Amino acid sequence: MWDGTVKALHEAGYSTLRFDHIGHARSPPPQPEQEPLHMDDIARHMREIIAARGCQGALYAIIGCSIGGILALRYPMIFPDEVNRVISICAPGAKAPGKAHTLWSQRIQQFREDVANGTNNIHHATVDRWFGEGDANEPTKAECSADTASSVEELQGIAREIGTRGAVVMEGAGHLPPMQQKDEFNKVMLDFLQE
Repeated sequence: MWDGTVKALHEAGYSTLRFDHIGHARSPPPQPEQEPLHMDDIARHMREIIAARGCQGALYAIIGCSIGGILALRYPMIFPDEVNRVISICAPGAKAPGKAHTLWSQRIQQFREDVANGTNNIHHATVDRWFGEGDANEPTKAECSADTASSVEELQGIAREIGTRGAVVMEGAGHLPPMQQKDEFNKVMLDFLQE
């Protein structure tokens, strides 16, 4: 998802660090005996990764999408002097809203059923939610309304609440604008970073 973003950032002279969240992609999940992770635990883990890579001083920016967008908002709440700019994409705020608890409970149950039955229903449901029902090879056809994580109105409210420069609406994007509308996203991102 971030290949085009990283390329644009490097071409503009920025250094980048990207990594998998705990339990995502090639990162192993927490052990069953561990307590469930809170977003603040993951934000502190992000800070450990940043320090381990030798990053000194305040970060110029944190960019995240979906759960990464929530973490991009939480990181400066915990470490207010350690980041200058935040780009949070398709995140319903700095914490999951009440409606997300039901969604995540259902998704966890579906995952458990998939593991038990050898099925892959959670994968198909997630792709449909992120890209809109239809062809995931043509993600630009997804509509914002297909992204049930947050509405345009919710995102604009969050922007007002935290006093940011505002929310940018990318018409026709689903849940993953850096991948679905790479060129437009990169322009918006670089304009903000270079202000």
